[in-house]
Amino acid sequence: MSPDMRKFLRVLAECGRPIPPRKIGIGCTVAQGKARQDARALGYVTFDATAGVWAITHLGLEALAKAQDFLF
Repeated sequence: MSPDMRKFLRVLAECGRPIPPRKIGIGCTVAQGKARQDARALGYVTFDATAGVWAITHLGLEALAKAQDFLF
């Protein structure tokens, strides 16, 4: 898991509820955009286009926990 994806998932997990993209507080470099796309493709997050919010899934929470345990 890339550092950008880990940061994206951590922000969503810490918020605890769906949040709009502008409230995430992470940049929009190509690498960060790819991390968001990859997280969505892996099923770690969902994006509700109607409401315009990102939300982390249970699978995303599990992946983040595994990544953080691996780092420590």
